[in-house]
Amino acid sequence: MAHIVVLVIDGELEEGLVAVAGAAGHDVDACASEAEVWNACEKPAALLIIDASSDAVDGVTLVDSMLAGGELRGVRTLALYADADPAAKERAHVVGFDIILPRSRMDAEGAQLVERLLA
Repeated sequence: MAHIVVLVIDGELEEGLVAVAGAAGHDVDACASEAEVWNACEKPAALLIIDASSDAVDGVTLVDSMLAGGELRGVRTLALYADADPAAKERAHVVGFDIILPRSRMDAEGAQLVERLLA
């Protein structure tokens, strides 16, 4: 069982991610703010999932600063982005997320990607 931290404000998307990870037996912390992510990552995490297209929280910048500070050493990262938001995809690419995936593919590929990142 792995500890997964999710920073996705979109309710439906968040519910799907938590359901997928929880069904696989993982411990999931669903966060609604940067502060909650910092708190959740005090417990060793294996995977951090963010929504790169969120208007509410800038998860890309958060991950960038956490990577630079060494807080995510050994933590895999997954960025989701809106299909109509290529700038978010590019920002996540520049930061160096392990996987960058359009939201539209999350339902079909999410469970397999989470397991691949945790392997």
